[in-house]
Amino acid sequence: MEPEVLVSELRQALEKLGVEVREQNLESESGKAKSGLVRIRDQKAVLLDQALSLEEKIKILTLILKEFDLEGIYLSPFLRKWLEGGNEKKP
Repeated sequence: MEPEVLVSELRQALEKLGVEVREQNLESESGKAKSGLVRIRDQKAVLLDQALSLEEKIKILTLILKEFDLEGIYLSPFLRKWLEGGNEKKP
């Protein structure tokens, strides 16, 4: 699967779980924030640094998605196998 498609599928799966995925510049004068899962006004969200490579985005989104119970949502067969196989490093 192409990396762009995998990132899209990972984002869609998180959004099905009610987790907003935001991609933005996380660098400021005081330093650089890390991408990850945050809580904003009682809602979970993922902040992704837009400067990350596709491979880094895949790794972060995969690790975050693995923290959720995925039993009740539809995932493509490829994505379900991806998440169960521990393949967060290389698409």
